[in-house]
Amino acid sequence: MNIETIFTTRPLTEKKKKQYMYKELDKRTKDLKEKGYSGIEYKNMVYKAKKNLEKEIRNGIIRKYVKATTFHKEVINHHLITNNLLIHFQPSKIVAYQLPQTISSHYDFTVYISKNNLFSTIFPLFKRFDDGGRQSCIFTENNIGWISQDKKGYFRYCSKNEKTGKVIGFSLLDIVEIVFGKDFEDRNKAYQNARRRIAEMLNVRYEEFDFELQQEYKYINNLQMFNDIDWIKKNFPNLYRLIRSQLYILKWLHTFGMTNILEKRHAIGSDSVIFVSCRQIANDLKQKHNISKSHTTISSAINLFATLNLLHKIPSDQLKSKEFFYNLALDIRKFNIEYNFINFMTIPLYDISLFSSAEKIAKCLIENGITTAKQISRKSIIETFDKEKANKVFGVKTVDILKVSADELEAFAKETLGDIPYELLL
Repeated sequence: MNIETIFTTRPLTEKKKKQYMYKELDKRTKDLKEKGYSGIEYKNMVYKAKKNLEKEIRNGIIRKYVKATTFHKEVINHHLITNNLLIHFQPSKIVAYQLPQTISSHYDFTVYISKNNLFSTIFPLFKRFDDGGRQSCIFTENNIGWISQDKKGYFRYCSKNEKTGKVIGFSLLDIVEIVFGKDFEDRNKAYQNARRRIAEMLNVRYEEFDFELQQEYKYINNLQMFNDIDWIKKNFPNLYRLIRSQLYILKWLHTFGMTNILEKRHAIGSDSVIFVSCRQIANDLKQKHNISKSHTTISSAINLFATLNLLHKIPSDQLKSKEFFYNLALDIRKFNIEYNFINFMTIPLYDISLFSSAEKIAKCLIENGITTAKQISRKSIIETFDKEKANKVFGVKTVDILKVSADELEAFAKETLGDIPYELLL
């Protein structure tokens, strides 16, 4: 689809034309009053506005403003690439932009970059719009463009096709998505990726951005430690023996966690929370990696990792105290019965000390005859360690959240999952 198509409006029916005529004329007459016209002069101007509006409608000009959608951005990105125009959108080299000290969260930063005209700060191409007025569009010579600020204070670059009257407004985030669209493989994360790219181009940091970078470092550090599997085998043989066949699941959790870092306000301790169902993991492994594993196998692996302290399940009291996760758990339970079994967890930063501790736990498990993930159960953990340890692995009960008795949950779990621990039920 070419760029002209998105600036084309559908032909109006006669009824729609009358409605448009009434609405648009009312808008223009109010504008005339605001400009101070009155008396005969006002009537003459209204008459003139009506005639101009009728002419526009006859010529197919229907004035319409819309905010850019994902589809609009994809079409323009394709247009710029096809016509070798991306070269004109080279970003500025900014040594250090000064953010107000009050900026600490992603929300604060997003509002700031949206309510300040930073288009030309990021992209020199926009400098010609800094003085106001309308000029040729940066996307296509068939349109005109300008930068405007709405009543709420948000800046947008507007592109208008004068033949059709349609205007599309683009925020700075939209422009960054368009320019760097090929770098954003996950379209669901395009907004977050654009926000981060702007922070990087401005060369700024703020509290929540730092937290995001710290979490990324943690996941990358952990994955790198697993890359040298021979080193783990040599130095932590018992740990290696227990996790080697389940390592792909632990790596999947890290990759998932790194691409789904929640806001710092949702963190528990210093770690971002991961929430994912065993079925989702199984489906993703099958679709993307052609690995067929049941959700029971994945659940068992997660219990093993929790036993070894390679991840931490979130206790029910902490889950309930976090309103975001509490409501999420209820929504999942209510609206998607297939994905009832959701794991809420955090993953710590791995180091020699943590691996040494995991090695001791692994050795103890093996000495007590537990050599596979499927042998991890509440009973076996109590017998090998104690009830406190078992509660950390299997104590993520959501009975309080769902207001369902333990007996009812256990009966449902036995009927549905057999040996799967009912504590994972949401």
